[in-house]
Amino acid sequence: MKKNNHKTLFLVALEVELPAKLFPQLDIKYTGVGKVNAAYQAMKSIAISKPEIIINFGSAGAVSPNISGLVQVSKVIQRDIDLEGLGFELGQTPFEDGEDSFLLEDCTSIDNKANTQKVLCSTGDNFVTDPPRLTSDIVDMELYAIAKVCSREGIPLYSWKFISDHADGNSSSDWERNVARGVTEFKKSVLSKFL
Repeated sequence: MKKNNHKTLFLVALEVELPAKLFPQLDIKYTGVGKVNAAYQAMKSIAISKPEIIINFGSAGAVSPNISGLVQVSKVIQRDIDLEGLGFELGQTPFEDGEDSFLLEDCTSIDNKANTQKVLCSTGDNFVTDPPRLTSDIVDMELYAIAKVCSREGIPLYSWKFISDHADGNSSSDWERNVARGVTEFKKSVLSKFL
């Protein structure tokens, strides 16, 4: 890498979100969709690449109507673990103190654009078409799993998401139409520091 001295691994769910063929100089690995795939590929990629930092990029749905474009994730929670029947709160993993949410690295050291919003992301294994029960700014399907792996492995994690839809009844068609558009903004704000 020209402008960054750290060994950086990019974890992305799908190739359409960040095509490796456009950036052959970067270490880009695809996790696949969902938390189980993301956790498995994160561990496998860490074992092989031995990165000093990990950057997650991908598409996300906005729950708040005023969120659009490229956003930085500052915190992530798991929205679909539900043990309320056993007396735990929605989103709480039992018997794991302090791991219900993860704070991500401050992205301003890489992306110093003042207009990039910082958001709370909730991760779950469902494509969101209605606002989730747990409050968050945006929704995705992989970040919490990646954050948990990075936390346990002691690897700093940064995350940017491109808003592809608004987590509503039009999400499916909006996502299909917009998912590939995020790479341009991500390249301009973030990838230019690594190329």
